[in-house]
Amino acid sequence: MAIVGLILLVVMVVALAILKWSADDIATLGGIFTGILGTLVGAILGFQVGSAGKKKAERLARLAIEALPPDKAKEIMRSV
Repeated sequence: MAIVGLILLVVMVVALAILKWSADDIATLGGIFTGILGTLVGAILGFQVGSAGKKKAERLARLAIEALPPDKAKEIMRSV
């Protein structure tokens, strides 16, 4: 996704240069585009990392509960 976005940015810059836009306008538009793209990619990657961490924590908690005596495990599960 990020590669496609960067390719689109290059195409956009070349097209705007051909249309005789000023360098300042092209840089401003490029900055907006890369800011949005960076935000979206960061959100997607952050969600994936967070989801993986949650699964690992849930697995660890399940293993810890299974290691306890049954009466203690039931007591803990009721309090949660």
